[in-house]
Amino acid sequence: EPAPQKYYEIEHLGLARARYHIYNDNGDLVLTEETDRPLQITAIDRYILEIRIGMGTGISVCRYYDALNDRFSKEYTYVAAATQNFVAYLEGTSLADRMLVVSDLFDEKVFYKEYSLDFSPNCHTPIQSAEFIAGDCELRLSYLAGAEEQSVDVTLTVRDSLEAYASVIKLYRGAVEYCMDIGWDFRDASQKAADDLGITDEDELDLLRTLMDAVFSFYPGREFYPGHTEKDGKSPHYRLQCGYAIKDLNRDGVDELICMTEYGHVSAIFSLSGGKPNLLATFRERKRCWIDGNGFVHEDGSSGASYSTTSVYRIADGGGSLELIEDFGTDGVKWIGDTAHLQYYKLENGEKVSITKEECSALWDQYGHYLGYEKSAEVTKELAGLTFIPAFTEWVTKEMAVEIAKDYWSNFEIEKNGYIVVSAANNTKYSAIHVIVIKWLVMDHHYSTFDEIWIDATTGKTIIPGSLEDAKKG
Repeated sequence: EPAPQKYYEIEHLGLARARYHIYNDNGDLVLTEETDRPLQITAIDRYILEIRIGMGTGISVCRYYDALNDRFSKEYTYVAAATQNFVAYLEGTSLADRMLVVSDLFDEKVFYKEYSLDFSPNCHTPIQSAEFIAGDCELRLSYLAGAEEQSVDVTLTVRDSLEAYASVIKLYRGAVEYCMDIGWDFRDASQKAADDLGITDEDELDLLRTLMDAVFSFYPGREFYPGHTEKDGKSPHYRLQCGYAIKDLNRDGVDELICMTEYGHVSAIFSLSGGKPNLLATFRERKRCWIDGNGFVHEDGSSGASYSTTSVYRIADGGGSLELIEDFGTDGVKWIGDTAHLQYYKLENGEKVSITKEECSALWDQYGHYLGYEKSAEVTKELAGLTFIPAFTEWVTKEMAVEIAKDYWSNFEIEKNGYIVVSAANNTKYSAIHVIVIKWLVMDHHYSTFDEIWIDATTGKTIIPGSLEDAKKG
């Protein structure tokens, strides 16, 4: 959506001179300047203006203004491309000594990256075209290279998808961590999470609450007060069962973030719209999601024995929304005499239209129908091709593991089979006669391999046997 004209005004003072005025979102005048050089003011976002002044030989000086937050960027001498998030520009002291820089549009302390490319030293403007793509994760570039000025096409990685979703993953971790404290007071638990995580922005707080509500729906033993985790043996391990996957579900070149458990229960799906994370939907145990091999998002739900819905969505190109493909299901019963007849429907133009049982069955055959809680998760794991990434752990190398072991035990040996064996002698921290460092997973899935172990990505603590009982299990 283009920026409203109210953010700027241009006065033409003569054939070659102009005066321009810049206003913030409240209508206050924030800048007035005059120039006798070519002037162009355009909108790159609803609130962001690009002020471009030509300097000759194809070079311009650009500055950006955010009317909503009332801030100006620094001046950029040669801009190749810009979005609401990033700017790509050339920097250097001479034609033979130039590099491409991609930085945050307003603050390079937030993001700054340099690229050394073989730009032609014969051209003031070697870049022929440039465009941020894949949710601002990549930069597609065409430029003239070398003294021969050969045309080169390249796609540069600006950031990976995990970087793009870093702020959301932080909130998701918080939602999982604190959903176990919800009890009977959801608002208190979400505010405690916000305070501990340092969240003050209202939009972030709203998203945190939305995610907490979704992940709590899948919390094992939630029908009991969360403090009584002995009711369900899985509950203490819930944080380690939660994670996410990164995949381009609709094949538009932009990766989606799928928040899920390791068993395949999907609680939320995000995409990148305008280079920023955009929540497409959250799901519940009673309104379940599963994802098929085509990247279609299915939502199955029920309300009583005679009411059910199956909704099939496609993620819109650009990640702005879910596009409904089909919506159908059962719609209660109709009594004819003493006999109840189940009714079926299909959504057309936003209205329910009655269909036959055979027609509904054909749609179920075409799109699938998995109302079962566990079945929906199994199908997602089987068909969607998602690689589960634990939300609270990260891999460490064998060398790192040895250094970590040194912090735990003052005396240990590395055997030929790769095990770290700790004896009680000269060890004051642990009294176990033999302790083996293992890859520590949830629900007692222990693997006696030393190729890799786990550490907590939030606290930095190593997830290895931490008590005598755990050591004996190892």
